[in-house]
Amino acid sequence: MCGLISLDNELIQKNILALFLLLKNMALILGIDPGTTTVGFAVISIENNIRTIVTYGVIHTTPKVPQSQKLLEIATDLDNIITSYHITHGAVEKLFFSTNLKTGIDVAQGR
Repeated sequence: MCGLISLDNELIQKNILALFLLLKNMALILGIDPGTTTVGFAVISIENNIRTIVTYGVIHTTPKVPQSQKLLEIATDLDNIITSYHITHGAVEKLFFSTNLKTGIDVAQGR
């Protein structure tokens, strides 16, 4: 190493994988249905215009803990999914209405 630039080997590997997927005409998309108590997610692959569900599930947060703790749990779980599946794209459901202002604000924070 020349000392001028410090490169993270793991970061280089992730970038090479992302480039390979783009060149192969393949995308791995993480779709997220946001919330603060539960977060729905799905990972979908698209290769040569063929869509396949890779995995899907729900992230459950710990009940009766501060909102900040729930958001940290969600972020950690999503980070694990992104890293494990080498996600290339993401989409988050848009909040379109709320009858309860407090619930709307909480869900918006999760988003």
